[in-house]
Amino acid sequence: DRGTRLTMDAYDVPGQIEKLGKITNQHSANINHLAVYHGGSGRSTIVVGINSTNTEAIERDFEAAGFVIIARLVN
Repeated sequence: DRGTRLTMDAYDVPGQIEKLGKITNQHSANINHLAVYHGGSGRSTIVVGINSTNTEAIERDFEAAGFVIIARLVN
């Protein structure tokens, strides 16, 4: 599937996945894949696959919501 995989650092608190879904939906995109890796110190790594290769606006909104993008792979 063509799309973008983003790896992000986020606070490990309830509602984070909901935020991702709402932001993605606002941009008429879909989440194809999702993985959450719980880390220490109240942080987690989230890997999300989005069905779009044009994710600049989505990424800006993720960052505005407190997510830190640490890697991007477009395929």
